[in-house]
Amino acid sequence: MQSESQFKIIGCGNSESLSHFNNNALLACSAGNLMIDCGHTAKQALHQQGYSWSDIDAVYITHVHGDHVFGLERLAFESRFKLNTRPTLFLEPSLEVDLWEHTLKGSLGNINGERQKLTDYFDVKLISENSFRYGPHTIRSIPVDHAPDKAAFGILIDNYLFYSGDTKAIPEVINNLTFEIGFHDASIADASPVHAHFDALQAAYPSDVCKKLFLMSYEDNWQLANKDIRGVFAGLAYQGQMVALP
Repeated sequence: MQSESQFKIIGCGNSESLSHFNNNALLACSAGNLMIDCGHTAKQALHQQGYSWSDIDAVYITHVHGDHVFGLERLAFESRFKLNTRPTLFLEPSLEVDLWEHTLKGSLGNINGERQKLTDYFDVKLISENSFRYGPHTIRSIPVDHAPDKAAFGILIDNYLFYSGDTKAIPEVINNLTFEIGFHDASIADASPVHAHFDALQAAYPSDVCKKLFLMSYEDNWQLANKDIRGVFAGLAYQGQMVALP
């Protein structure tokens, strides 16, 4: 019997990627389509996968960096003035000020001389106690370790699928989670102070955890390290990859 819910990778590249789009995903279930992050390549990536803004019912933001949130400007404008809709925006309270006051307000905050708010474009749902429901699914926000003094979260869906967002190695977190399949941010070719290199993940996590993880948010020259990943991790995530949720 086919699952009614699917988790799909919309983009799997890092912020500089020209080949794999920004690291964004989609949860499709009975409640509609929930986009996980909405970076500046989101519209093009969705189009390549057969979606448009009219298919997006809700968005969850992991953290406020351009490759995860800049697409919200286009979604906001087209939803309001073209589609006459107001998508739901699931947001951890610690991200609200940074997202609106320091990121979106400059372009969305004034329309024809009238001041606007984030809630004029989105039905904002602030997440309570790091957990919310979307259709039949329980989704937990998992605090991760990305950039200094920058709140960032991954998600855990029904203790089945883990999606890290952007993070360094977090053994103190991931080793205490229950999941069957995971997608983990990883640098493949270059070291980064705010992303984990796959070598660091291999060193930090038990082998059985590594074998459950698909690596994402990687560079375009990923082929340089592909042979070193085989057999250690589940593989590299790819655009269009789908996981059926029980």
